[in-house]
Amino acid sequence: MVTGVAPEPSIALTSPASLTLTGSSPVRSTARLQLSLARPMGVHVAVYDVIGRRVRTLVNGPLPAGSRQVQWDGCSEHGAPVGSGIYFVRATWAVGRQVVRVPLVH
Repeated sequence: MVTGVAPEPSIALTSPASLTLTGSSPVRSTARLQLSLARPMGVHVAVYDVIGRRVRTLVNGPLPAGSRQVQWDGCSEHGAPVGSGIYFVRATWAVGRQVVRVPLVH
């Protein structure tokens, strides 16, 4: 299952995969992240709160090589808005993982 992912043109990468927060920080409504893959691979991207509870899964499945935007609208898995605070977006793929800190302010 892949949600909130819009493919963008391919780019050359120095690492096999990367995840970066784009746009403003702190995030006021929607967090925009750039997910880049040097080759096709399975990817799991999820949002966690500061005590490690999963808030929402954003991507779960195979993706082609290239760069795409992943968005989090500040809501839980059930669609309820979460409170202001620090959240972590963790991307896990075959070659490792990366965590991005996302400060959310309503």
